[in-house]
Amino acid sequence: MYKALIIDDELPARRAIRALGPWEQYRITEVLEAGNGLAGLQMMEEHQPQIVLIDMKMPQLGGVELMRQGGSVCAAKFIVVSGYDDFSYTRSAIQAGAVDYLLKPVRAKELASAVGKAVELLDLEALERKRELENGILSNLSVPLLKETIFSAIIGHNGRLHEIPELAEFVNTRQDDLFRVLVLSVLNLEEVCRERFKGDYHACYYALTNAVNELMGESTGEAFSFKSARYGQELVVILPGKVSAWASGDLQAVMGAVTRLQAFLGFDCIAAWGGKPCCLAELDKAYHSARESLLQTDLLRGGTRSAAEAGVGTAALSVLAVKEKVQHALEMGSGMVAAGVLRQYFAAVRAGGRFTAEMMLQALADFRLLAVELLADSGRAGGEPLAEYDRLFRSPVMRFEAFEEQVTGWFEGFITGQLQRSKPPEKFDVAKVRSYIDARFHEELPIASLTERFYLSKEHLHRLFKQQYGSGIHEYVLKLRMEKARELLGDPALKIQTVCERVGYRDQNYFSKAFRKYCGASPQEYRSALLVKQGADGTL
Repeated sequence: MYKALIIDDELPARRAIRALGPWEQYRITEVLEAGNGLAGLQMMEEHQPQIVLIDMKMPQLGGVELMRQGGSVCAAKFIVVSGYDDFSYTRSAIQAGAVDYLLKPVRAKELASAVGKAVELLDLEALERKRELENGILSNLSVPLLKETIFSAIIGHNGRLHEIPELAEFVNTRQDDLFRVLVLSVLNLEEVCRERFKGDYHACYYALTNAVNELMGESTGEAFSFKSARYGQELVVILPGKVSAWASGDLQAVMGAVTRLQAFLGFDCIAAWGGKPCCLAELDKAYHSARESLLQTDLLRGGTRSAAEAGVGTAALSVLAVKEKVQHALEMGSGMVAAGVLRQYFAAVRAGGRFTAEMMLQALADFRLLAVELLADSGRAGGEPLAEYDRLFRSPVMRFEAFEEQVTGWFEGFITGQLQRSKPPEKFDVAKVRSYIDARFHEELPIASLTERFYLSKEHLHRLFKQQYGSGIHEYVLKLRMEKARELLGDPALKIQTVCERVGYRDQNYFSKAFRKYCGASPQEYRSALLVKQGADGTL
């Protein structure tokens, strides 16, 4: 599909070219127009047309200069349309790169020939680019890497390399072949990589994929596995759908191979099939189906596990439900109590009887959010603690025992660090905040100004103030203002507007509503009642 742009300062000429052009015949789906050279140059840069028809002589920017400048912003084929039958114009146009030179008035047959010539050149260039791409791929990639690139592109929706015939033949696959997709997640990848491969992830993955290919392909020799581009601890295995065990989705055969993999290299895996045998183009659906099943694997079950054994259990416990308890432990200065809260959480998870890979991922996200909120409560940003958390859980799905141990260990260290950093040289005296408010309650007192002045987070300041005085800062300021307003209303010489301003309100209506809500009467009603009482008492 191509786009064309007509650039001519004469409207009748543009209309004639649009009417006569064989646009549909040559797969030109959009025809644009510009009334001068400068506008045409802007449209070339914005719309990137493949064919540009240019009048040779226009004000502001002529045809030759337009082709010269346009060639730097747009890879188009130029057709010159001119009212001048002059060899010098023709030569200039050809030198500037025009594929044809047409004289006005334009004839349909000549226009069709010129457009056809431009489209032919465009088609040849596209074919050459495709060949160069294919040759580059074939010459620079090994067969396994090429197969991984093709399968990864399908699964990740990153291209349609499998539709290039040369590539399909090169990796010995056909469009009508059927495949099964199996997804494995290595629960102890970090541990095995560290202990058996000295932290060399490349060597670790190489050994893992080769072992899986050998174990899963013993009967056919056709298994092909590769690391998921998005989830580092996952392995995608492509198997021939024609093999009976794979076609029927025999998990026993799969788990047998997984058990041998653990015995051979120490990899502890969970596995899931991705639907029925499918063609190459539908591998993405099969992969996502397998991954959804994989996430339902119950990690509380011992031994080799698969998604088919997930079972049914209670819903996941919310990590954020323990937030207040952990916060309270921090306020008490007790790291042991905080760690105990986490251990209680894990005990409750075990008692629930089911904890899937999906629940583990959610719990890890919630634990991280809990850490973020605890840091915010203390007035600190994430920084190194969260970076350490992300490094520790780079492979987030693991054995439940390792998950419990690592989360608890990290939080114990995190809480200890929080307690050490939160210890001030001396206990903060919240009375300083009260004194500051007492002296300025009639002014604007946003919480942000208090947090900046006393170097406390908003949450921590609220908590300290309420613990000390039994009310929040907002309620305390309101009380001061209303009590002062009561006092001032006892002076009949003061206007209510003056009282309103002296206690920190600019809007008398708003002040009246706030006063009525607090005192049960409007300022005027309160003053009248007060004056009556004072008259009765003889205090006027």
